[in-house]
Amino acid sequence: MMKIIIFLSFLNFSLFAQNKEAEDFYKSGLKKIVGTFDYQGAIEDFNKAIKLKPNFAEAYHSRGYAKYRLSDLRGSISDDNQAIKLKPNYVDAYMSRAGTRDKLGDFRGAVEDYNNVIKLDPDNKTAYMLRGYSKYSLGYRDDACLDWSKAGELGDYYAYTVISEKCK
Repeated sequence: MMKIIIFLSFLNFSLFAQNKEAEDFYKSGLKKIVGTFDYQGAIEDFNKAIKLKPNFAEAYHSRGYAKYRLSDLRGSISDDNQAIKLKPNYVDAYMSRAGTRDKLGDFRGAVEDYNNVIKLDPDNKTAYMLRGYSKYSLGYRDDACLDWSKAGELGDYYAYTVISEKCK
């Protein structure tokens, strides 16, 4: 019985150390993004974090951002897909994937992601604003104007400029 307890204690410590090391690689990757704009180096750090902790949604999302900055848009979407799979209420991953889908011209996909953001965070003025642009790109002007109006109500006062230009 004592051997089992010692083994379980060792296993628990080993997992703790592994998670800490994954966190350290993750933080290092974030510093490379913010401090030096070393996106490739950040990706390498996020890869190490994910290898140590495969269910690390934030590392997938951050790696996706670094890939986006390097114009690997499909890779960015793939990483945000994995982050959302691991953490279904991950607002930042939905927002990032929506922006990438917009850039790829997948406005319907972007609207779906913004819908998810708004479902999870109903006061997210940025999601309303950007969903408005996606809807506008799809030809849904009236719906876009409603989204921009909601963004304005939530405090994005630039939305009123957009409304005056596009909703008359």
